[in-house]
Amino acid sequence: MKMSEEKPKLKRGMGDLKVAIVVVSILLVLSIALNAYFYAENTASQGQVSTLQSEVSGLEGQIASLQEEITDLSNELADLKKPHLNKVAFTYTDYHPWLSTWYVKIQGYVFNSGWKTATNVEMYVKLYDGDVVIRETSVSLSDIYFQYYINVDVDVLYYSGDADEWKTEVTFTYTS
Repeated sequence: MKMSEEKPKLKRGMGDLKVAIVVVSILLVLSIALNAYFYAENTASQGQVSTLQSEVSGLEGQIASLQEEITDLSNELADLKKPHLNKVAFTYTDYHPWLSTWYVKIQGYVFNSGWKTATNVEMYVKLYDGDVVIRETSVSLSDIYFQYYINVDVDVLYYSGDADEWKTEVTFTYTS
């Protein structure tokens, strides 16, 4: 009888072993499936992270570009507020009076199209006979307030040659 008593224990032990193998197999398959799922999720997340990093980089570039544009526009605005002098309807007439000094009459207007007053306004004049400068001088004009003009009527005397060309340049002082 002793033999028969041992046999059921062995059968019962074999049944427990089969159950344990099935449970371990199920856990192994479940573990593999979960690892595959999480690997796929991780790969997808890494793709999203790469995409988001690219978008962030692009947006940072746009921010830098916009900051540069703001700086440029601020500088442009500051420049527009400065005095801007324009010569308007300037005429140059060469006069040769009998028994008197020859001169060039310069007439026109200087208009300040800026938003600040131009101070110490001067007009530099060069008279030429061909390529030779025969007279170089400056004429002080009054300050020109913003969005205002002054009348220019100046006689520039010259003592030699014949003025056949002239150039004028208007300069000013501006303190912001």
